[in-house]
Amino acid sequence: MIQIILITAVLRTKNLLYILENLKNVFKDYKSIIEPMWVLCFDKFNAKIDKTIISKITKECTASGIRISIYYQGEPNKENYGGTLFNLPLKDLKNHTYMNSNPFVYILDDDNILSTSFPRFLQTIDKLPEYSLYWMNMVDEFGSHRFARYADALAYRQGTGVNSNYRVIHPCASLDPSQFITKLDFILDIGGFTGERSYDYDFMNNLYYNPKFQNVVWYQGNKPWIRDNTYHSSTCYHNALVKRSDIADTIRDIEKDDLEDSYIKVHVKSHNYIIPLNNKQLKEILKVAQNYKI
Repeated sequence: MIQIILITAVLRTKNLLYILENLKNVFKDYKSIIEPMWVLCFDKFNAKIDKTIISKITKECTASGIRISIYYQGEPNKENYGGTLFNLPLKDLKNHTYMNSNPFVYILDDDNILSTSFPRFLQTIDKLPEYSLYWMNMVDEFGSHRFARYADALAYRQGTGVNSNYRVIHPCASLDPSQFITKLDFILDIGGFTGERSYDYDFMNNLYYNPKFQNVVWYQGNKPWIRDNTYHSSTCYHNALVKRSDIADTIRDIEKDDLEDSYIKVHVKSHNYIIPLNNKQLKEILKVAQNYKI
């Protein structure tokens, strides 16, 4: 059984209902293979906490075979990020739930959902030698594909010689929290996350520049799957939560927009396509999309 902690920093409680719909859909065919634990870390000083929604989510998780743990964290009179919300819950889970195991950990923001490729990719990396961190291919909210490759990661390193005061930063070289999977023991061993807004960059820089973390990162884009049928082009998303009401609003907005610059990305076996759409085509596709679960 593959164990994974999906840890969410919560400010927007209502979004959790949509994320849960996604989790149930993504894991429904993997109940005998993957054991997800959804860890909700409410910012008790800034979140809009709704006990009715929390109760509903708890019941639905239990009924769907998704374990759930709820924590109320944070410090007063400040915005809370990263380790301020995550570190104590992760330690508690290690001490009381995962004493004899080392589950995967994935940061699932409260404005994000899982890719349907996520469980299959999780099975793939579970069979590999144990690395410390897995850097995934990600599609962001602008449709850009952040292709995780070692060469791109190197672009973030400090320059040498005449370039010693500069860094070349490509979007693919910026590791987003929504883009990596690691293990619980590894996070705890390195001291958890910092509590600043930049906690994700702090985490990435620690991996890049601390000599003891050489060769601990595995990049999905380096694998040879890219041109065969086992390749997962989009194993994670950034800010991908789209509600049905958002789709309805978009359909209405199309009526007022004379620009026709949308497209759909299609990945079928070894083929990847970008297909441009005019507004009429886009509306028809969005109407169909309203009927599907995220």
